[in-house]
Amino acid sequence: MKKSIVMLCLFFIGMLANAQTNFSGTWALSKSKSKLNAEFSMAPFKMVIHQEGKVLKAERHSSFQGNEFTSNSQYTLDGNECINVGWQDMNIKSTCAWDNDKKVLTIQSKIPTQDGSEMKVTEVYSIVNGDFSIHSRASSSWGDFEETWVYEKQ
Repeated sequence: MKKSIVMLCLFFIGMLANAQTNFSGTWALSKSKSKLNAEFSMAPFKMVIHQEGKVLKAERHSSFQGNEFTSNSQYTLDGNECINVGWQDMNIKSTCAWDNDKKVLTIQSKIPTQDGSEMKVTEVYSIVNGDFSIHSRASSSWGDFEETWVYEKQ
């Protein structure tokens, strides 16, 4: 009997060790913890994440030139390409990949640009000291852009 209980406990500990991070929650940008560009930042001031099974939904609340707007994206967490509609109805193609221990999620996206080229965006999601962190890198014919956004749970 004791051996069965020990085996059951080890089974559950093993399952917990292999569980992927869940980023669900309402998160507010902490400018003091983030590394934002001085002239212009792409960081949403609030993010609402819903993650369940193989789907992650990201609701981004942003402002630009005094106007607030919300954008919604849905990603598949199984490595398959997904398409979200972005600004000016552009199709954003993305794939997601977990690191080996399923603690860090990398989302790679390709966004068509007006000059016929493509912007490549990489966002790396992680939880650091209880905060939700996104390291964002973008590269296009306009140049490169990099920031780290840190969000506190609301």
